[in-house]
Order: sequence, then C-alpha cells, then structure tokens
Amino acid sequence: MTTELQGRVLFANNKPAANVEVRVFDEDAPWRHDDDLTVTPGLSDRDGRFTVVYDPGRFLDDPELAPSWGHTFLTRLRRLFGRPSESDEVDLYLPYLEFRYTYLDKSYRHTTPLLPLVTEYRLPALFSPLTQFRPSEHGLHFINSFPGYPLPFKLPLVNDVSAYYGLCGGMSSAACDYYYAEKSVPKLSQVPERGTPFYKYLYNRQLDTFGAMGRYVLRFAEWMALPAEGPQGIRARTLKEFGVARRRLDAHVPVILGLIYVGFKDTARLWENHQVLAYACTETALEVYEIALYDPNYPNRDDVILRAEKTAAGARRVWGFPPRSEPVEGLTCVQQIPGRADRPVHGFFIMPYIPSAPPELE
Repeated sequence: MTTELQGRVLFANNKPAANVEVRVFDEDAPWRHDDDLTVTPGLSDRDGRFTVVYDPGRFLDDPELAPSWGHTFLTRLRRLFGRPSESDEVDLYLPYLEFRYTYLDKSYRHTTPLLPLVTEYRLPALFSPLTQFRPSEHGLHFINSFPGYPLPFKLPLVNDVSAYYGLCGGMSSAACDYYYAEKSVPKLSQVPERGTPFYKYLYNRQLDTFGAMGRYVLRFAEWMALPAEGPQGIRARTLKEFGVARRRLDAHVPVILGLIYVGFKDTARLWENHQVLAYACTETALEVYEIALYDPNYPNRDDVILRAEKTAAGARRVWGFPPRSEPVEGLTCVQQIPGRADRPVHGFFIMPYIPSAPPELE
C-alpha cells in the first residue's frame, strides 16, 4: 500500500528550497544497498513544498531459496564467523528521506530520518541572497565600542570580557543574520545601551560564537600558544582553515573568522584578539589572496581586507632511512585598512555560525 508524504524543505536560514528531488529509502545493513521505497519522487516548488509517494512494504528483502533443513555449511560458517547471509531475515524498518539538489552549480545530497508528524525539513546549506554583501550596506553602522561583560561560564584564568571592543562576534553574526534574512540592518549610529533588546540580541549572538562552555574561547588561548612554524604551527593551521573558508566564500557564503592578533609571549589577554566577517576572496597574484572583511571596529567601510600569502612555514621530519625533512606550507597574513598602518595577524580560524532570526526594531 502506498503512502503520500507532503512536506516543505528549507535552507538552513529558513529560505524555501526549490527544485529539490525527494525520495524515501529504508536503511539496510551496511553490506547491502538501501531499499528505495519511492513510487513517485517529489520535487519541491518555489515555496519548498513537495509531495512524494512511497511504498513502505518495499523494505522487506526477498529471502534466498534454501533447503528446508537450513543453510549450507558455508552459509552457516558465514553466519557464525563472518557477515550474515545475504538474505535479511530480520529486516528492521528504518526509513529516511533523501534530498538531492543543485546550488551555485554544485550538486548536493542530504538525508534525514523519516519521523511521524514531521513535515518541515532543513538542508545544511545556507541560501545566500543574490546581492553581494557590502559592509556599508549590510554591516551595522555603529562602532564596536562596548564595555566589558561577565561570562555565563567559568574558564581557567578567564573571568570576564574586559576588552572595550567586546561584541565583535555578536556584531558579525548579527550582520550575517540580517543579510540572510534579506532585511535591512537597524539604522542605529550609536551603540545600543546595555539592557535594551538589541543589546541583549548582540550579547547572545556573541555568546553563540564562543560555543558550548566557551569552547572557542579556549581555542583562542590554544592558538595564542602555538609556534609560528612547523606542521602544527599557527601558520600551517591557518592555511588549512583558509582552504575551508575559501570554498565557502567561493560559494558566496560569508564566514566569521577569529583573528589572532597576539600570542602569549606578548600578553595573556585573550580579548585583544578579534572576530570579523569575511565575505569575499580574490586571488590577486599567484598564491596571494585578498579576503574582504566586515570589521565591526570600522563600520561602513568596504575597503578592509586581510591579505594572505602562502609561504614556507618550517619543515616536518619524515621518518625513514636515511631520515629526511620536507617543507611545510603556511599562510602569512596582514590586515590592511587604507589610512592606517598594516596590522600583522598571526593566524585565523573559522568561528561557529548558525542563522538566527534578527529582531524587528521599532
């Protein structure tokens, strides 16, 4: 007997996903192909709505014909000491939905369990508006000049955020929220006062960038202690982070970056580091890149960049006879703002971001 499922598929930032093919499968044993239960595939419309028809009865595998006394000696050995026989005598019903779609000229596949009473599904991809992000338009219009604030969790040697530029991560996340929601940012030119709804929103978004129990705060501390060179040095690690960030930026997906301005040899103040929103990347010369930034410390400026160049970053030992070493590549970075001195950046890593509905201000 066939079953009809009607649902809606959205991008991670709640935008409808059109032209997504939807099928229903039954998860089988690892050594078998999953059963395709689909009778009529679904295809989402411009609002993300789809209808897929499937037959749950297809999940049962056909048993092999075997002598009445049981399986052959070889099959018995396989059941005792190897994988079970090819006939799935105890086949559990574990249905899931498969979504196939093309976004920005790339093909994707996403699966999620088929659960009762669930009709709305989200893809992991973020839908980027057709307009290019520009700090002068999509960034907040006031400078990041907040006083310190206490943390809701305890970390070794870290009690509160004492830096004056305290909500850079919250402002970067907020700009991204409004951009994905395709809403105009508030026309505030002054920092919102503590206790106001918009301040609370920025504060909560700042905490979101810290991760569970301050995981990313500790990551700042970890990276501040890294050596510059070597396979585990900050420049080599930054090159790996850049590879991920560049793929996202090429897909028009902004990325929040944690910038390491200082190391523990300079200071123990974690808050002298920074968070910015990267929104574009251009290769200006061979292995030389300009990453366009929205920097909350410099509102309304479209000319803030992070210049990154792939360079040698020490060597790694390769064990063998005779032992040898091979070069390690890393990324050398400097933040450039016209009219200001270049600022060296020891390295950077990607900060967490999950879209959140931005508040409507009166």
